[in-house]
Amino acid sequence: MDDSKKTKHSKGKLVLIAACIIGTYAIIAAILLISSRVEKNEIFIQIFGEIVKIQSAPDSSSDIIGNALQGETFLLLDTVNDAHGYEWYQIPIGDKTGYIRCDLATIVE
Repeated sequence: MDDSKKTKHSKGKLVLIAACIIGTYAIIAAILLISSRVEKNEIFIQIFGEIVKIQSAPDSSSDIIGNALQGETFLLLDTVNDAHGYEWYQIPIGDKTGYIRCDLATIVE
């Protein structure tokens, strides 16, 4: 094998090795992220309503601080009941806390 073919062959091996290393690091990062969520017992909710209002308090008449779209996922901070006995999910929304009625989202793990 001449030198140019050896160089191309060596470069190809290096690229393959680099891709394997990067892939391995990506898998390790994903495992660590998942395990950290499990250790923290983080629970998430997923929106199933088409467009859901995020309220500033667990009350339909409170200010709307955002909207959530179908399929979006949020960290569940707490569940609270309003004065009428309806359950609301408390979620982080930017630097604020928002509330979504529990009949518009489902808990996912």
